[in-house]
Amino acid sequence: MQPNPPVDPIRTNYFDIIEDVDKWANRLFLLGALLSIASTFIPETRYPKAFSWVQILFLVTVLGLFVIDVAVKLYLSPRAADARAQDFLSHAYGQNLSTTRTQGYYNNNAQLGMHKIAAQTFENALFTKEISRCMFKRQIPWVAVYVAIFAVGLACRDTPITLWCASAQVLFGEQIIVRFARLWWLRARAERIFDELQQLYFTPPQGVAFDTIAMDAYMRYETSKSTAGITLSSRIYEELNPQLTIEWDRLRGIYGIP
Repeated sequence: MQPNPPVDPIRTNYFDIIEDVDKWANRLFLLGALLSIASTFIPETRYPKAFSWVQILFLVTVLGLFVIDVAVKLYLSPRAADARAQDFLSHAYGQNLSTTRTQGYYNNNAQLGMHKIAAQTFENALFTKEISRCMFKRQIPWVAVYVAIFAVGLACRDTPITLWCASAQVLFGEQIIVRFARLWWLRARAERIFDELQQLYFTPPQGVAFDTIAMDAYMRYETSKSTAGITLSSRIYEELNPQLTIEWDRLRGIYGIP
């Protein structure tokens, strides 16, 4: 374990804002879901003004979510990913691609170059698979509740079709089922990459073969995180960091990683 706590200015400068924006997106999504469902209980002919205001507020939430989604996908996330990649490669090759560098991460003394990339990707995959697993487990009860409510609504024949549609829009929107599936996929990909790197160190090939497998693992790890579009929880990272650091030190000892 490191004598001093890790310092991660990249998370502070780039990823924390994404987490904050995601929280606002969740709030807007919840508000939009409530408005969508509420509109099914307001007769337009009897309460035209109330119905119109609900529709206007729902439109505002939709536009807000659209702006947030565009900002995150086209600006905030690529900017953060570039900064993280620069830091990763700076550590791997002993160069300064950026003035913003992490301290206390990538805990190994492997040879600079591809061996360093392999070790850092191995460590990243370990942390990502465990953090995403924990995030996935914590979302299961919430998703189960939403699915149960939707199933009960479908089972009741008296439920208006408009309420069914509104509930389906909420359940199968970006923030619940789709996010749940992306999180599961990220965990599965990180676990697969971790297993492949474990096998690489168990029976390491020589020369170019090692370099090729290491680079392939690194590229697939980065594309997996980019495709999933999931920002790992900093709170869960803080919870798991001590035990994962111990596990990483244990793996280094087993596979002879300096």
